[in-house]
Amino acid sequence: MNTVRTAIRTFLRYRIYTLVNLTGLVLAFSFAIALLMHVQFEFSFDKFHRDKNQIFRVNEISTNPKSTEISPAIRAPYGPALEAEIPEIQNYVRIKPAREELAWGENKMRFDKVLYADNNFFQFFTFSLLTGNPSNVLNDNEIVITEETADKLFGELDAIGKSLLLKNKLYTVSAIAKNPPHNSHIQFDAIVPINTLLNSPDIYVGWDGGMSTHTFVQVTEKAKQKTIKDKLVPFLWSKVNEKNEDSGFFSEFTLEPLTRIHLFSDVDYDNFKKSDIKSVLILLLISCIILFVAILNFIFISTGILSYRGKEFQIKNYLGSGRFEVFKQLFVENSLQFSVAVLFSMLLVVTSENFICSLFGYSFNFLTGKIFSTTLFLLIFCVLVSLLISFMASYNYFKNIGTGSSVQITSVGFRNKKLISVSAIQIGLSIVLISSVIVTSKQLNYALNKDLGFTQENIIQISHSEIGQKKDALINEIGKLPGVRNVTASFGIPGLETTANGYRPEGGDQWYIYSALYADENFLATYDIKLQEGRNFHTGKSGENEPFLINRTLATSLGWDNPIGKTLFRNGTHEIIGIVEDFHVGLIYSKIPPLIISKEMQENFYSLSVAIQTDNTKQTLANIEKRWKNVMPGVPFEYSFYDEKFEKLYANIQRTTNILLLFTAIAIIISMLGLFGISLMLVNSKTKEIGIRRVNGARVSEILTMLNRDFIKWVAISFVVACPISYYAMNKWLENFAYKTNLSWWIFALAGVLALGIALLTVSWQSWRAATRNPVEALRYE
Repeated sequence: MNTVRTAIRTFLRYRIYTLVNLTGLVLAFSFAIALLMHVQFEFSFDKFHRDKNQIFRVNEISTNPKSTEISPAIRAPYGPALEAEIPEIQNYVRIKPAREELAWGENKMRFDKVLYADNNFFQFFTFSLLTGNPSNVLNDNEIVITEETADKLFGELDAIGKSLLLKNKLYTVSAIAKNPPHNSHIQFDAIVPINTLLNSPDIYVGWDGGMSTHTFVQVTEKAKQKTIKDKLVPFLWSKVNEKNEDSGFFSEFTLEPLTRIHLFSDVDYDNFKKSDIKSVLILLLISCIILFVAILNFIFISTGILSYRGKEFQIKNYLGSGRFEVFKQLFVENSLQFSVAVLFSMLLVVTSENFICSLFGYSFNFLTGKIFSTTLFLLIFCVLVSLLISFMASYNYFKNIGTGSSVQITSVGFRNKKLISVSAIQIGLSIVLISSVIVTSKQLNYALNKDLGFTQENIIQISHSEIGQKKDALINEIGKLPGVRNVTASFGIPGLETTANGYRPEGGDQWYIYSALYADENFLATYDIKLQEGRNFHTGKSGENEPFLINRTLATSLGWDNPIGKTLFRNGTHEIIGIVEDFHVGLIYSKIPPLIISKEMQENFYSLSVAIQTDNTKQTLANIEKRWKNVMPGVPFEYSFYDEKFEKLYANIQRTTNILLLFTAIAIIISMLGLFGISLMLVNSKTKEIGIRRVNGARVSEILTMLNRDFIKWVAISFVVACPISYYAMNKWLENFAYKTNLSWWIFALAGVLALGIALLTVSWQSWRAATRNPVEALRYE
């Protein structure tokens, strides 16, 4: 208890330094706890499955003479064949995601996460059922829905045995599943037997094309991936590669562990939500930087305080205090400060959990059950840091005694040099963080404001599986409304959704994979896409061997002087009738691919895009809804504005930018606190010198120059060191984008100026107080 009382008296005696230390630690620990819990949650994905270490997703690497693509979906027949022909594979399940409408009587709702799956789905994965037997719930004409879906459709009624209408076919609810865990990359509203699709006469299922599925396999416990990989080579040779040998197409399978899909998957297209390990590591790095700055402040401010306590420790030494007593005193003081900081940090996180969850983009409380384990980890970390700091300080103390030095933990000269070097590190980190925020914000603005080659504003987008069957009536009814500029129907949405197929150019034997959009003759006018050469589609129904439009990238890739009139082969010969200006068909992360626009498959069109005028948007939408209900009775009118839907695609970058901005602000605040404490120590160490200079006629400006000169020098050194580091890091990050902003010189200059301004504002206040102080007060103890 005596040691604790001594520690409390020390805190009160040096209360300004104690407050600086505690404030910095509380801020750092609060955001470290939040970040560590976020990282812990991200790494927990799919680890609840019973056989997680034996489950792999089969990805296909498709290579052709022009490109290589990694897909998480493979042809539907592969699943059964893999189990039958490769002994190490003991089970499989296939999943086909879809957006479907479920109806119970008059209650119709659209769900974005309907999965068509094999009937062993609930035996293969560890998803819990509230009712029903996992081995007998996905028979033909049966459906499993989640408890959330059941509440939406049936309310308080018992859903078991009820019939749901899906695509003009009735399915009986055979089981209710618990809502999938938030840390599952597979999310679903309902599960439907995949045989519904496999047995459909309208869907082609084959080795050379047709329906593809996400295929997961379970391997035997002792199976080795290399053995399976070796056996996949002859397997694929017999199925597809031998037939495609002359065409230049080649397929290869890779097994991706289930628990790595969420963070580490590098497939080109994925229907399931996934994160990015780079974003997680960036946030983890930020957390480490904030902790590093806060603890660095603590170490050097605490060490600086010890220089004022030389007499105290000298008296303790004369009274018989040994090495352990000094170590114990310092350890108790450090541990108390760390413990108080951790306690307040935990309280701050708990009271701010809603803000933290929204900051990371979670619609649920991901902190539940993790905060105490994370706090315990942080406490253990703090104890280790306290032990290290206390040992080093007590060691330095007894080392000085052994060499006959003054009995101080550190000398003033040593302290000043070290404190200024700490300031340099903080300023350098501030420059790196400030420049990083500027670059990420600049890239985000670039992505959201880049000319995509088509109009995004004032277009409403409606998706439904029956649009293709009634598209002419919808276009005629909606197109003649006042306030409607144009209407188009399509299979695919520019900038959001496209497909890809194999095509063979005229005069060659090789096949190539090209992106494809299926749309009618109003597509170009609705999205203001420019036709550079040739003509548009003619009005009317599509027939066999419809002509194609291609983009400029494909025209260049084909190498023809004049592509107009040339042909491409896919299920018949198709004439190229026009070339459109390049426009983005996917995210800005990737380059604009070769694209074909076709008028075929109109019965499968699922998207209706309506370009409207801005005069009376509310009335125009009401009129569109009336016409929609006339043509599509019983189908809910659900729409979204294209530009809002597009911005959601960049939500992750926006979120990362916001987090980076917030944590940069926190890091700068902690650095300012450190600079405040350090500058206060430096000024106090030069109190006598400042008094003598003032008595001898030194002006305030000269005193300010003397005190600030070293800080400005170290800001310059920090700037020179930090700029290359920041440039390298940001350049590597921008490599993820095919179209990116420039790393201009002014970004780093601005970061340096801001860092200099922050440092000078913090230090100059203390310097000005010291310079304007009455010199008599500074020298009165002499």
